[in-house]
Amino acid sequence: MCEYQLSLYIAGRTVSGRRLIRRLRNYCRRHPDATMSLEVIDVMRRARAAETAHILATPTLVCRAHGKVRRVIGDLEDIEAAMIELMIPPPPAPAVSQTRPPRRRKSRPRLPTPPIEIDHTASTHVIEKSIDAIVIIDRHGVVKFANPAAEVLLGRPAAQLIGREFGFPIAIDKFMELAVLRPDQTTVVADVRAAEIQWAGRPAYAAFLRDITERKATEAALHNREEHLRLMVEGSSDYAIMIVDPLGRIAEWNGGAERLFGYRKDEVLGVHFSRFHVDEDVASRKGERLLTAARQTGRVEDEGWRLRKDGSQFWANVVFSTIKDEEGCITGYCKITRDMTARRELERHYLELQKLELGRQLAAGVAHRFNNLMCGVMIGSELVHMKMRDDGEISEVVEIMKSSATQAARITNQLLTFSQNQPSEPRVVDLGTLFERLSAALRDTLGPSVALRVRQGEGGLWVQVDPQQIEVLIMNLAANAREAMPDGGELNVELFRAKLDRETSRTHPDLLPGAYVKLVMSDNGCGMSEEVLSHVFEPFYTTKDPRRDGLGLAVCQGIVKQNGGVMSVSSLLGEGTFVEIHFPCATETARAEVPEREPAGVARGSEAVLLVDDDEPLRKMAAASLRDLGYHVAEAGDGAQALDLLHSETLPRLDALITDGRMPKMGGKALAQALRAAHPNARILFISGYPPAPNETGVIPEFGTAALPKPFTLSGLSRRLRELLDS
Repeated sequence: MCEYQLSLYIAGRTVSGRRLIRRLRNYCRRHPDATMSLEVIDVMRRARAAETAHILATPTLVCRAHGKVRRVIGDLEDIEAAMIELMIPPPPAPAVSQTRPPRRRKSRPRLPTPPIEIDHTASTHVIEKSIDAIVIIDRHGVVKFANPAAEVLLGRPAAQLIGREFGFPIAIDKFMELAVLRPDQTTVVADVRAAEIQWAGRPAYAAFLRDITERKATEAALHNREEHLRLMVEGSSDYAIMIVDPLGRIAEWNGGAERLFGYRKDEVLGVHFSRFHVDEDVASRKGERLLTAARQTGRVEDEGWRLRKDGSQFWANVVFSTIKDEEGCITGYCKITRDMTARRELERHYLELQKLELGRQLAAGVAHRFNNLMCGVMIGSELVHMKMRDDGEISEVVEIMKSSATQAARITNQLLTFSQNQPSEPRVVDLGTLFERLSAALRDTLGPSVALRVRQGEGGLWVQVDPQQIEVLIMNLAANAREAMPDGGELNVELFRAKLDRETSRTHPDLLPGAYVKLVMSDNGCGMSEEVLSHVFEPFYTTKDPRRDGLGLAVCQGIVKQNGGVMSVSSLLGEGTFVEIHFPCATETARAEVPEREPAGVARGSEAVLLVDDDEPLRKMAAASLRDLGYHVAEAGDGAQALDLLHSETLPRLDALITDGRMPKMGGKALAQALRAAHPNARILFISGYPPAPNETGVIPEFGTAALPKPFTLSGLSRRLRELLDS
């Protein structure tokens, strides 16, 4: 392809291609509101030695976002033959200025100008092969000629077009957009420009039509996409999106950023984004480090504290991404900020729960191990007390040992209740009677400076609860009340029946309509603030001596829930605390099964018993105590040893199996199933501090099976074994 020296004929002057670019740049500077691309189409001329030609040039001015011209691109097309065919007059020669006489040059012999030869066949071929529709129209608007491209665009053959009115408006030397409806009811969009020509020696118009339907559809789709993106960015309330220039100054600001930071858009445009950093990040030049990292890697993520307009802080997750042009140059950054304060708080609570769960597992393991130890102490002390009953001094010492072991067992029960691993043993009890038995211990716990006043309603206050856990509950609440009244005060206790209907239960969303036994304990101590009250059931939270465990109310809530009740606490600073507990009333059927009185003392027997437990001190102590009560006892350290004894001749008869629930090699459940096959009439007593596992549910309710939680006394073990054998 030959090289052309381009020039543009504008307003009677011939402008070179370089000057054209300069003019277009000046035009863009004078019109900053112009579009990003400026399209100019005009007739160019190429100059070569002794020849001229008409060139159709389509320069496109590509500008940056701030209006600066980046480059000019375009296409060139030689239309010399088409111009000759259409008889378009060439642009006039530039006028010679008369103010300055022309310089005289030496006369040179002029070469004869060769005649212009017109190749009509070539020009016709160009018109026929043109991708643009060309229609010749006379002065009356009648079509005189249409090329094949016009037939395709207008949807009619040339025979139907020639001789008819064109039917579309045209403008000389101006571009227009026309919507053309074809006979097949399809619509195309055409770009139309007309020029005056001579056709068959008469004035006419040449209309040039180009199908821009796809381009318009692409532009519309691009516009819709940009509009959707704009609406999505502006409507995003959870994400603060801002565009910053290469220096970090804010150029765009969406509604989410306005909501998150509190600034209007006009308040932050042109401001460096580090305005939202806390003082520590500003001092460490964190903003510059983020921009440098984003420039090097293309994307960087950061978390930290950020400032709002009102001075408050929030934990933010920030993502920087680079914005590049077609040449790969960085033109700015997209900064997306999210408020992660709530998530960070949830993560903190999750870590606290993990610590709490580890504490519960540790507490459960320690408590179960301690229960085994205390069980041996309790059985041994009771056995010694039975044998040395006549010796008053030794008997008194043994009583102190039994009391200490019982108190230690209560402490382990508190740990098990907190870890929610305490095996509950619910029974139908009268809450008023239970409270009367505790009244002496309550007065000792409260001390002489705190008065205890009890008011009990009429009738039986029957509930189905674990009596031992309810004792722990009441003693914990009393201890909390005593510490809230260091200078003395009054603890009021109320016990009565309450019936909740649908209207009343609406004010207590955790309670269903029905009959309840209500326990109310109130004091006139120092009370609690709203902040302390919101953490009242959190484990390890305490406002008392930091050496204390802070498990009081957490343990109380666990006991109430485990026994089917609902607990609520209200308090006013300086006025006291009000604790309200609802326990469902026991059914008539459950109340009918309550024995008139509990048996006392130990129960003897002569049956054959197999005792299986992996804790050797406890097993030997329990076996010796049962032998002393007349039973024939065989021992085994685990389930496998017990099976060997069952299949041997050393144990021809077996009346009862006492086994731990969880042991190495073989657990209590598997051992019990194997025993049923060989000794179907044998009774089974499970002794364990662990609650039944999910896959062990259903073991206890079987016929001839019972359970006794650790720690237990010798009298408790002997009575439960006797009841099981006599059932």
